[in-house]
Formats: sequence, structure tokens, C-alpha cells
Amino acid sequence: MIQQLLFRLGMVPRLLVLLLLLALGAAQSARASHLLGGEMSYQYLDANGPAGSPFRYQITVTSYYNPNGQVGLNDNSVTSVNLSIFNRTTGGRITTVSVPRQVPVGAVVQPRLPSGCTVQGPTQPFRLFKYVYIASLPATIDGYYAVCTQSARNVGLENVSNPATTNGGNLPMTLYVSIASPLTYNRSPVFSDTAVAIICTTDTTVLLNNAFDADGDRLIYSFGTPYGALSNANSFPPLPNLVPYNPGYNVANPLGTGAGNFALINANTGTARYGATKKGLYIIAVDVSEYRTINGREVLIGTTRRDLQLVASDCPPTVAPVLPPVATTPRNYTIEEGQSLSVPLRATQADGHPLTMT
Repeated sequence: MIQQLLFRLGMVPRLLVLLLLLALGAAQSARASHLLGGEMSYQYLDANGPAGSPFRYQITVTSYYNPNGQVGLNDNSVTSVNLSIFNRTTGGRITTVSVPRQVPVGAVVQPRLPSGCTVQGPTQPFRLFKYVYIASLPATIDGYYAVCTQSARNVGLENVSNPATTNGGNLPMTLYVSIASPLTYNRSPVFSDTAVAIICTTDTTVLLNNAFDADGDRLIYSFGTPYGALSNANSFPPLPNLVPYNPGYNVANPLGTGAGNFALINANTGTARYGATKKGLYIIAVDVSEYRTINGREVLIGTTRRDLQLVASDCPPTVAPVLPPVATTPRNYTIEEGQSLSVPLRATQADGHPLTMT
């Protein structure tokens, strides 16, 4: 249509028309592809809201933003997010609100490196965005769901299909948190570290995905499939659509199959061990379920999800630990029955890695 109009006016030669159309396509591709990960949390405040919706909750959405992308800090996609709240009993939507981003925006953060690692490959700096909303909600026995969908994830992911289109990446990120009813005072778990981390290829990287629960609830950790677009804007569930894994990847093998590729998580502590043989960007979801003993029975209070991005890079080979010279360590000991014996062994590692003897 633009091309026909320009030719009718006789204003622009063919070459200039072509350049203009290419520029318009480039402008479209710069609109998205900036999300690295995120999480949601909440806490019950009080019952001082308006009549009909007296129960007040503070709901926080945290997003990790790619500062190297082409979406500016003042783009509409990052200055606010849409937050929807649903009734857990009926599944019906209670409200949808636009939540502005908190200011000021923090500085660019570099992801934490594994101890002794000098990255020789991709890295991923990020900015941390927070969106905080005070919701006044009606009474319910089962509680609520708070749901937030943002678009779009960064392109170039190894384990998930998110091809570049005229709108940048076309794969949204949906986060949700299940909120306990006002009858059960609760504050959701809060993750203690950031959602972007670097792991070393052809090595084992240990990361802490653990969260802090202010109410002392028992926490159970597990991996899940990250969410894409919301299935139904007016009802929840159904749960959001799952992201499409590339061939060779799945929820049990988010870093790929074959020797050297693994993702393991301790269900009780959240400590995860990762291994990848291919450099690149990977997305993983970690779910934290909180349990509380009520009237002698352990009850699931809610589940919080973190959508995180792992950056697999080459690191220098790990230097092997060093034991004391054999000449300085006694080899023979004489003890009597019932006597204790301590053998002085001390190992060191040049990069200061923690060591465990077994």
C-alpha cells in the first residue's frame, strides 16, 4: 500500500522505496525480544480495603530485562505490565490492571560467575524491573491466582523454539502465583538470588535456587516447563501454554540429552547441579511449593515459579586439588583398642573451590 502510494505520487525512485520498506521491517523487528526471566511473589496485608473487597494483598512482579536488546527503557512493553487476578474457586477473572514499573531503574547487572571462572563465550547482563500492586479483593475460601503475561522472550535460545519474526521474538512469558485465602495468613517464598546465571560447559556448576519463606513453611523444589502465552484471558485455569522445546530437549533434559548434559535439583534445598556441552542460552522453570501443618495435617499453601535463564559458556579447566606430599604424611599408625585416631590430611585447590573429602 505504501509502495503504491509513493509511485502514484511520483516522488520516490524504486531503490528508495526498497530502502524504505527494509527500514520499516527493521523497525518492526526492534519491538520485542527482551525478556530473560522473572518471578512473582505476594504478601497478605490486612482487611482494610473497601466494602465488598476488603482483603488487601501486595503483589510483586519481577522481570529480568536484556539491556543489549533493541527495546528501550521507555518502551510501553517494559514501563508497565498487565496483571490479572482470578478466583481460585470459580476460575473467573476478578480484575485486570496495568501496573507501572517502579522507579528509579537500577544499573545493569552482570550475572554471577562460578568461582574461578573467566568466561570464554556468551554472557548476559541484565536490568531488574519491579512492578508492585496493592490489590483489594473479595472474600473467597480457596484464594486467588495472580497472572502476568509479558512479551517477548529473547531470541537465540538453544532449548526452546523462539524464531525471530517481524516482531522480534514471538514467544511470551507467563508467570503466575497461587495466593492463599484471607483465612490463611501467608507470604509467598522469595528467591534469594537472581534469575540469570552463567554455567560452565563440560563441567558441573552448582547454583542455589533456594528461597526464603518468612512464615517458616516447608518448601519443595522441582523443575517445570516454562510457560508461553495465556490460554484464556477470562478464566484460570486452564494453565498457560507450554513453551515448544527444540528437538532433543524437554522438561527432564532442559540442557539436552547425552553425556555431560544434565539438570538436577535437590527437592529439599533447591540446590541445583547443571551440566551442558554446548554454549548458548537456555531457559528453565523452577517451582517452589510451600506446605504448612494445619490441625495435624500438612497442607499445600501455594506454589511460586521462577523462570530463569542459564548462559552456558566455556570456562578454564578446573585445577585438580593437591594433597600433602606422601613423604610428610605418616603411613603407619599404632593404636590400642578403644583409642581414637585422627589422620591429618589437608587438600588445597588453586582457585579456592570448596572441597569435600569422602
